[in-house]
Amino acid sequence: IRAAVSKSFIVGVRLSPEPGMEKAGWNVDPDETIKLAKLLCDDGVDFISVSLFRHCPTHITKKHKQRSDAKPLMLLFREACPKDIIIMGCGRMASGEDVRALEALGADVAVFGTTAIGNPDFPKLVQKDPNYKALAAPFSKEYLASVDVS
Repeated sequence: IRAAVSKSFIVGVRLSPEPGMEKAGWNVDPDETIKLAKLLCDDGVDFISVSLFRHCPTHITKKHKQRSDAKPLMLLFREACPKDIIIMGCGRMASGEDVRALEALGADVAVFGTTAIGNPDFPKLVQKDPNYKALAAPFSKEYLASVDVS
């Protein structure tokens, strides 16, 4: 990838390293995804975005629990990738505490999906109040209109 683009072009990959989505058509082994992240780092990516379906800062996969590897999945990605590669984490985070927990695992960026939809000023609110907790989904049409989500 890196050889095909200019040096200033940012290259990143989003990985969803969890089994359990067989109904959606994929069954991904978390260890294989960590190996893939290592290969992508070797190939010159600038960032890896790890997208989890569960609480990102604390999630330990069933497979890792079964073999007594009790490290959160995000920490395993951070340990697998060189420090100069940006690691982003996404998955059910909705508070300043979640952001700090993710940072403690070595992640460089917290990414928000559903939380950001209903709380578009979430980053500013966490900066203002480190203990801020976002309003949880589902969001009413009226509420979404009140925060300018169309």
